[in-house]
This record gives sequence, structure tokens and C-alpha cells, in this order.
Amino acid sequence: RKGLKLLWRPDMLWRFFITTSLFVAGDMLSFMSIAHLDVGTFSLVGKALAIILTVLLSRVVLKKGQSPQQYALVVAVAVATVVFCQSEAHARQMASQALSRNSVNMASMEWCLGLTERSIAVFLTSLAAVLQEQLLTFRPGIPFLVQQSWMSLAAMTLSLFTLRFVYGLPFAALQEGFNNWRTLVLLFSYVASGLTTALMVKKLGAVAKSLCVPIYLGGCYFYAVHTGSATFTLPVIAAWTTSTACILLYAISKMNGQEECRQKTPKASCDVDDPETGLWQRGVALPNDKPPES
Repeated sequence: RKGLKLLWRPDMLWRFFITTSLFVAGDMLSFMSIAHLDVGTFSLVGKALAIILTVLLSRVVLKKGQSPQQYALVVAVAVATVVFCQSEAHARQMASQALSRNSVNMASMEWCLGLTERSIAVFLTSLAAVLQEQLLTFRPGIPFLVQQSWMSLAAMTLSLFTLRFVYGLPFAALQEGFNNWRTLVLLFSYVASGLTTALMVKKLGAVAKSLCVPIYLGGCYFYAVHTGSATFTLPVIAAWTTSTACILLYAISKMNGQEECRQKTPKASCDVDDPETGLWQRGVALPNDKPPES
């Protein structure tokens, strides 16, 4: 009974519902854009633009600024990611010994439509990631699994709505696939990925999440080389190494900046640039909560 009372928080459910809706809308637009874009453009817009937008939205929504050095490193990561995606696409084309006709003969209108859909999708998912960080960090006393329960409830509601009213499928379709162990592995992996990603956003922030994308892209590339679907080329390795090095430098710069901030000011004021525009003043406090004492 106490657990149900803790979970039943309509004031929190609608906030997590909005954030989850942005994630779902971004994913749907991304899937739609695949039909109009080549793989290279799809990856470039999704990875490089997401890094830049997450940093900008973090600044606007969370009031989290970066030092000039950190901004320069973020731009360097984005540029290195662009070079990496282009080089990886070329490596895959070399492995297949053929260029994709779809990317060469694609109509201009379809390409623009796909680019628009992908760009909007990246904006929505980046905004959702920043809002997720806001919701997960504004009150440390709320257990992480309770927050994830609110997020999961919103995601399940949206999934059922999409299944029934967007695709017109019966609820019985939800039972399909569970007799296949591969489906269960994928489902478990998806849930584990969601939990670890949310925990990373809670502890490190949305910017750190977006900056980690180039790192696991390198792992995907090495796997593609291992399976023979891509060739091993030095430009790809150089771009990935540069991106990873910039990410490590950013992390070191961030830790040094926080350490200097804690030595000069209280810990609470190290999280936002202006304490007067903190999360309490942005109207996300729970009922009967009191603003933190300064």
C-alpha cells in the first residue's frame, strides 16, 4: 500500500508522460526518415546534430553552461563524428563493392523530406533527454526505480495507443514472439539499455550521454569489420580516435571545473549557472515541498 501510494503521483506522471511522448515521436520520425535518406546522411544527422543540440538545450533548459574549452571540445567531437560516419559509410561501400543507387538517384524532394524528419526527430529526442535529466535529478530523494516506473508506465501507455489506434492491431498481437528466445534476448537487452541510459543521465547528464555515442559507434564498426560487412581503413580509425580523445578531454575538463567550483562555492551552486533560475524556480517541485535553504 505504501509502495502504490509512492507510485501514484499524477503531478509526476504527466511530466514523465510528456518526456516519453517526445522520445516516441522522435523514434517514429526517425523510422519514417529511413525510407527517404541514405545510411550516411541518416547517421550524420542523428549523431553529430544530437551532440550540438543536447549541449544547446542543456544550456537553455537546465541553465548548464560550458567553458570555452568544453564548447570547443564538443564541436571537435561533432566534427570528428561527421568524419567517422562518412569514412565508415565509404568503408562499407568498399566491402560491398557497390554504391547504393538509392543514395545516388534519390529525388530531391524525398531527400529534403527525410532530412527534415530526421532533424526534427533528433531535436525531439535531444529535448526529451534534457527534460529527462531535469526530472531525474531535481529531487534526489525520489528512488531511481520509482522514476523509471513512471517513465515505463508512460511508455507502455503510448505503445498500446500506437499498437491499437495507429497500426490498428489487436491487443492479442502483444503475445506474439515470446516463444522465441531471440525475442526475449532483444527485450531484455532493450530494457537493460534503457535502465543504464537513464541511470547515466541521472548521474552524468544528457550531454555525457550524447558524447558517448561516438565511442560505441567505434565498437559497431569493429564488429562490422569482423563480420566482413566493412573494411578496415585508417581514416575511420583516426576519426574515431580523435573523437574519443576529445570526449576524454571533455570529461577531464568537466571534473576539474567541478572540483574548482566546489572549492570556491557551495556544491549546490556548481550545478547551474544562476541559482535563481534553478529547478525549484522552474516549477517542478512536488506539492508540500520546500525550497532548498541557501
